[in-house]
Amino acid sequence: MHPLNAIYDLPSAPHEKEPYLQTTQSQAADILSILYDADTNDELLFQHLQDVVRETGWYESIAASVLNGLENALKAGAPMGQVMKDAYEKAAQVVGDVWEYPKEHPVSFAITALGILVILAPWAIEVLGFGARSY
Repeated sequence: MHPLNAIYDLPSAPHEKEPYLQTTQSQAADILSILYDADTNDELLFQHLQDVVRETGWYESIAASVLNGLENALKAGAPMGQVMKDAYEKAAQVVGDVWEYPKEHPVSFAITALGILVILAPWAIEVLGFGARSY
């Protein structure tokens, strides 16, 4: 079991009555595992992420689950690969001192998580309604 699964609190076996929820949570956990384990932010990382959502595409529930899981992982201090460390440092610069500020303002974890997604998965941000849309 990947360490993020415990943080994300995923069930170990699929629930027959909740296949959509299980798929969303499983996909989100897979996306977070890929992001946390990545060594380079390149086309291969993009392809790995797209492979997870190939059948369903990106949709609001999966993007929200990734954001929620990322926020929980940041709060728990999950170990990060180099790509996540780099994105975290960039996002944390915007938020402020990562080790002091969140203690006073817990919403900063969500803001940092959004910043990480802007850097590593901008399409997730767009699905959440933060990106530019052409109508």
